[in-house]
Amino acid sequence: MRTVLRCLAAAALAVIALSLIAGCGGGGAANGSMGLYVMDAFSDEHPQVWATLHRVEVASEGGGWRTVFDDTEGIALNLPELADEASFLGSADLPAARYTRARLTLRNSLTLTDRSGNCADVPLFLGGGNGFAAAGGGTCTAEFPIDCPVGAGGESSLAVDFDLPHFEMVGAQIRARIQQGDANRFRAMRKHGRLLGRVTNLEAGVGFDLVQPNGRIVRVALSDATVVASASNGADAALADGQAVFVTGAWDPDARVLNAAVVLIMDIPIGLPRAAHVRGAVLEVDPDEKTFVVEPANAFMGFRPAAQKVKVATTAQTAFGFVPRAPATFDDVTVGAKVDVVGSLDAQTEIITARRVLIGR
Repeated sequence: MRTVLRCLAAAALAVIALSLIAGCGGGGAANGSMGLYVMDAFSDEHPQVWATLHRVEVASEGGGWRTVFDDTEGIALNLPELADEASFLGSADLPAARYTRARLTLRNSLTLTDRSGNCADVPLFLGGGNGFAAAGGGTCTAEFPIDCPVGAGGESSLAVDFDLPHFEMVGAQIRARIQQGDANRFRAMRKHGRLLGRVTNLEAGVGFDLVQPNGRIVRVALSDATVVASASNGADAALADGQAVFVTGAWDPDARVLNAAVVLIMDIPIGLPRAAHVRGAVLEVDPDEKTFVVEPANAFMGFRPAAQKVKVATTAQTAFGFVPRAPATFDDVTVGAKVDVVGSLDAQTEIITARRVLIGR
């Protein structure tokens, strides 16, 4: 039995967008760079539709696959949260060519949460002629045609559309469809960057070069409003060359600069639980217990929410602040506030103990 997946709104659209900039490489070979973005449109029935992206590759006619994004643990994407902005995930060097195929490696199921709080993992339907195939290790690949030329000295963009209105239920599985999307819509969207890398060429208070795991460099701009904090204890911290950091902020695709709102220094010692990093809206606050509940909108650094609500506990050591940068306390955490929480996750209780809580203004 095959039916349209009604739990996803008809207007829903999920898109990965690739921005390509061509230049010249050594030895006379023409090269370009491909920047990866993620975006989506609004889903009114399921506020959370989580997909986990591991890798994005592209290929030219007659050429082999070239990786433009790679994350072994996978980045968790709540597709409906990307309705108003595209998320820049990094870039990679590529030879100038016309790219005709794209291939995504994804977790082989989507996590859907409805407005009643019901949460379920729904497997993706594989091998049914829609470009999806099993890839092992709980992942699958999705391959589809594109038409994306990269010419020396020029720029182009590619939008990759998770065509949610045409997702179907086949038995107890989701038959997904992915295709090239509308580049005009992508260009009109706000751009947000979320990047991991290492600090080089630091100019205190001005900016630094962020060296990504694939060796590509992105310029990061700092300001008096930028929050710089330690992932190990949540305290304010000083930047230095060589530090591993996670940066979020507004991405300027024209200047190719990430204007940092938050720089998180990944200084977590061996033996300390790895940071769980989640952003979302506050649903409940318990001032006596000093806890609150978040409806996650985005999750980072390998943390993938398993439910619509995530409980956050705070301690006397939890650091609070506003974004843009200003001091705050637990009392500033109110229902409806947008918060960014970094802490450690207790796998048994599924509670995050916060090291740092940043409150949007």
